[in-house]
Order: sequence, then C-alpha cells, then structure tokens
Amino acid sequence: MNDTEILTEFLAESADILSDLNTQLLDFGDLLDSGSHHESINTIHGLFRGFHSLKGSAVYLHFEQMAAMTHEAEYLLDLLRKGKLETQDSHIGILLETVHALEILMEDIQTKGEESSNRNDHEALLLKLRHSHSAPQPQSGLNGTASHSWNAPDNPVPCRDVNQRGFSSTEGVPLQDPPVQRPKSRNREPSKLGSILVEQGKIAPEDLEAALEQQYRPLGKTLIDMGAISQEDLQAGLEQQAKPSPTTKNVVASQPHQVKVRVSLEKIGQLGNLVGELAIAENAMVNHPLMAKRTNEPLRNSAVRLSNLIRDLHAATSQLRSIPIETAFEKIKTIARETARKLDKKIAIHMEGKDIELDRIILEKLHTPLVHLVRNSLDHGIETPRQRIAAGKNEIGTLLCAARLEGNEAVIQIRDDGAGMDPEKILAKARQKGILPDPPPQSREEKLNLIFEPGFSTRDDVTDISGRGVGMDVVRQEIQALDGKIEISSAQGVFSEFSIRIPLSLSVIEGMLTALGDHQMIVPLTAVREILTTPSTHRDIDGSLYLHRRGSLVPILDIRNLFHFQEEVTGKGVYIIIETERGTAAIHIDKILGLQNTVIRKPCTYLGTLHGITGFSIQSDGAIAMVLNPTELVDSCLS
Repeated sequence: MNDTEILTEFLAESADILSDLNTQLLDFGDLLDSGSHHESINTIHGLFRGFHSLKGSAVYLHFEQMAAMTHEAEYLLDLLRKGKLETQDSHIGILLETVHALEILMEDIQTKGEESSNRNDHEALLLKLRHSHSAPQPQSGLNGTASHSWNAPDNPVPCRDVNQRGFSSTEGVPLQDPPVQRPKSRNREPSKLGSILVEQGKIAPEDLEAALEQQYRPLGKTLIDMGAISQEDLQAGLEQQAKPSPTTKNVVASQPHQVKVRVSLEKIGQLGNLVGELAIAENAMVNHPLMAKRTNEPLRNSAVRLSNLIRDLHAATSQLRSIPIETAFEKIKTIARETARKLDKKIAIHMEGKDIELDRIILEKLHTPLVHLVRNSLDHGIETPRQRIAAGKNEIGTLLCAARLEGNEAVIQIRDDGAGMDPEKILAKARQKGILPDPPPQSREEKLNLIFEPGFSTRDDVTDISGRGVGMDVVRQEIQALDGKIEISSAQGVFSEFSIRIPLSLSVIEGMLTALGDHQMIVPLTAVREILTTPSTHRDIDGSLYLHRRGSLVPILDIRNLFHFQEEVTGKGVYIIIETERGTAAIHIDKILGLQNTVIRKPCTYLGTLHGITGFSIQSDGAIAMVLNPTELVDSCLS
C-alpha cells in the first residue's frame, strides 16, 4: 500500500470516527438533560476512545494541529470520566466545536494534502479547550509532570509503519520526545474477572477502576495488594470466570462480526447503470413474439424468474449508495443548537422518519438548503423565551425535522412553532427592496414565495446568521438543481413549514404500462390503488368530472387535455385510481399493457419543466413511454 492509499484509508476511517463522535455528543446532551448518569459515563468512555484513536492516527502521520486538538479533547474527557471535573453543557459545546474544526482540517488534508496554514482559529480553540480543564491536574501528566501541554514528536513514524500497525491502534503512540511508557490497560474495558468480582459484591466499581489505572501485572494480584479482596475471593472469581457462559454462543451467533469495505460511488453508479441496461434487455426478451407461444411455457417461467432476480438486484444496488437521512438530521441538530445558543433561544428538536434512506449524493447536496432553512426558522421563526411567554406559548420552541416517501419522491419538512409569516409584510418588504416581480403576486402562496427572490431579507442589519439576502435564494437554486421543489405553509403566530420534494434517484421502478391511443404511459405501481374496468357513473359538478366509487366522488384527471393529445374521449377503457399523500384521483386510459421493470431516463434540459412527467422509458420495440408523476397529477386534479 503506497502513501496515497494510506492517506485515503486514514481520511475514510477518520470521517467515520468524527461522524460517530458528533452523534455521541448530541446523545450526551440528551442524557445530561434526562439525568441518566450511568449512560452518560458510558458515552464519555466512548468519546474518549474516539478522540484517542484520532490522535494516534494524527501522530503517526505527523498532522500536528489535528493531534493537538484531539489531545486536548482527550484530556478533558479523561477528567470527566474520572470524576475530577463536573460535566457542563459548555463541555459538550466545546467538544462539538472541536469535532467541527477537525472536519475542516480533514477537508484541507483531502484537498491540499496538508493541514490549513491558518492556525489562528485553531489556536483559539486550543486555548478554550485548555481553559475548560478547570480541575486539579493529574500528578503525572503526559510529559511526566503536572503539565498536559502537547509537544509534537520530533521523529514521527513514517507512513509505511502506519500501514503495518493500522490506524486504530493506540499502543506505542509517541506522545512526545522522549516518550513515557503508558500502562497498556489504561483504556481497556474492565476484564471478565473484574466484572465478576463487582457483581459478587467483593469490590466496588471504584476499586476496579483504581486497579486498572495502576495495573502493570495481573488484576487479581493488584487487587490483593490493594487490600480490596482476599485470596479466597480471587480463587472464587477465577473459578466463576472459567465457567462457560450459557448465553455466550447465542450472543456471538446473534451479533456476527461485520466486515466493511469502501467502494467509490462512481463504481456503484456504474453498477446501477448496468442494472438498468439489464432491465431493458429483459423487457425486450419478455416481450418477444416467441414468448407468447404456449409451447414456450418453461421459457416464460424462466423469464419471470429473471425479472424477479433483476428487481432484487436493483434493490440491492440502490441500498449500496443509500444512507439513512438521520445522518443529515444529526448534523442539522448540531447546527440548530449552536444557532439557538447564539440567539439566546431555547429549542427542542424532534426528528421523524429518520430511518428513511436516500441517495448519499442527494443528502450531500441537501445539506446547504437544510442548514439555511433551520437557521431561518431559528432566526425569523422561533421567538425568544420572553416573547413566547408573552404570547402564551411554552418558552421552549419546537423544531421538527421530518422525512417520508411519497411514490417516487422524498419529502423533507422543516417546521417550527414560531411566529409564522405575514404575506403582506413580505410583499411590502419586496416592494421596498425593488425586487417585486411584474405582475405583482396576488395569492398568499405567491407572496410567501417572495422570500426566495435574490436579495430578499426582512432584516435591516447583517449578522453572521442572516441579513445578507442570499440564504433562501440558495435554497431554491440547490433544490431545483436536484429536480426538486420547495413549498411553504404558514399561519401567523402558529407555525411555519418548508416542504422539500426531491425525486428519488431510482433508475429502475416497477411500473404499469398503459396505452391511450398511440401514446404509451407508465404509472408507478406504488401509486396505483385500484383499477376499475367497468365504467362507473360520472357526475358533472361545476364543470368537473368525477367518478362515483363506493359512495364517494373521485375527481377524474383529463390526461388528453393535460398532455395535449388529439384522441377523442370515449366512455370505454379503464380507470386507474392513483393515491398520494395529497389525495386521490382517477385517470382514464384505453388499456393496460402489463407490468414491467422500468428504466427511467431523465428528460433533456431543453424540454424545460414537464408537469406531470418524471421521465421517459425506452420500450423493447423502441417506442418511448412517458413515466407519470402521480404527485403532480393529483395536485393538478385537485387544483
């Protein structure tokens, strides 16, 4: 493995550790609020191990700034886990700030191959970390004295040795020159013997911790010399340790070791494209005239089996590049807390649908819009505690981050229970800034959408959070770049809600192939709720067509008029009931041609926005079928 490969492995592993640290720190804050002492201690130990691993890797590769930061963070956590320092919210804040600074350093290393040359911010952070160590120092620090200042090694281990030892190793890390040998068991979890003695009531957990701190020889001998246990207690513990646990095999079987490998998204994308081409070839074979002959029943069975395998292969391929949206929400949670702290506002953050999985690339591109939306909610939406109390609200505002799937779209919502938006005030501000479009907006929705205009801001002063008039404009641009759209819903004094709709990056879907005259259309199977082959009674209400269905009226969408088809409307055909989160509608087509795995091709940009269409699909005979967008069709029908 050459130096480039070693650096790549270091960056990947460090990114995973930093992500875990960020999540643990957010959980740590929740645990402190709930008063769960035992879980808090476990979290501190986990944080300590994470920073320690990062420090070891940084020392090996001679990244001095990263090593210094992780060392100071590790020392703070060491004081916390030993009970020499009482945990405060400020400690969580400074550790989150450290994680963020480390992420910036990692970006510099990845793009430039070295740490940032601007050390001012990092030096300020190091000072804050050192000032947070407001507790008596250990008698023997890292340098063998009461001091715990960081000194980079004069002779760092070269890269070739890093590969041999592994990035996660913590033994033999030279903390300074000359190095001081540290007890190898310092960061080790309590042994089985120690746990047994604690469970038997022979020793207290504090005695076990003290023994592990000074353990240079077997644990039992150390405990005897400390006077914590007798020789008989030790013998009984050893006998218990020798007995096999009845649940050991079950635990091992239920928690198999998972081996993870890193594969570039480019390769996964190539695999996805090949699966799409495979689906096209499969459709061509299934629809071949020879497949219609009854004498080819075994061949048709094999074709069905092939279709199922291709569908499973596509699902597995999609999962390779999908990650839970919780990853993005956790980052937003960190930013929200920091912004609320700067604004002296109190918030409670709730997450829904965090298990929803989206394409990794989509989530990365959604990060900036989500950050702007959250900051906007905290700065302009949620009031100060005094204002909320005066309005009869709880002084703690609520910020909701929610996600769900609707057909072939992912819907992400940011909602706050703040002051809401005044459309007339927004209109007046846009007129004042000279950015009012011509003709001026009339509807409430159009007035609210003025906040997305470049240069719009309701603030007269500029802060580090808002006032520059670029935030919401960037939100709309980033979302439109993903072929998505954003909607606003608000009630003054009650709430504001931003809903982002993003098409899923599914290149292959299960679809129902239909025909209307000479036109072929594909309806995503996830939106199909019912098929009515017998024409039902139509009722003309205010010029609209409705389908009478079991005592309810379902609006019928005129596909011919929407897509400007020339075919005449007839009473024959089939009605397909489609359903989305917005409601239910019916579409009238001539016939259903069958079900198939559909490869979606995005429309060319010069076609502009095609309302009601997700994309196109090439059929086995070369014909082009439109892939319908159920959400937009229902919206058109209901409006």
